[in-house]
Amino acid sequence: MAVGTSTAVEDELDGFRHEVVLYQGATDLLRAVLPFIREGVVRREPVLVAMVPERLDLLEQALGADATRVDFVDMSELGANPACIIPEWRRFLDDTRDLGPVRGVGEPVWLGRREVELDEAELHEALLNLAFDGEPSWRLLCPYDVSL
Repeated sequence: MAVGTSTAVEDELDGFRHEVVLYQGATDLLRAVLPFIREGVVRREPVLVAMVPERLDLLEQALGADATRVDFVDMSELGANPACIIPEWRRFLDDTRDLGPVRGVGEPVWLGRREVELDEAELHEALLNLAFDGEPSWRLLCPYDVSL
């Protein structure tokens, strides 16, 4: 699992790449995540973003017209049970299997999560690497707000 932001365009991606980026607040979120999403849009890759509504709204506004090329999912609903997150990524991969590389942004931890949910989200992060090992090319960026 890589830590940090990744803004360089890569010509070849083989398999699953699970990346983590740490940010603090709204401005830093945009700096950390927006280039990853825009790169996917420019490359015509399917992009799925799963975050809580406030962050989805922020990213949608920042993307402007490009937001129509991105699928947005309310993580507070999807991730209410963290065990439901991997099946959603699986559905996304199955639906886009013939379209080449894809990318996603998923933030399973947010302010207000109970301790038991945080434990499950941590397990989910580890299971992602097992669940998608050997999959076709796709990148998943998991942002974490360190100000929580």
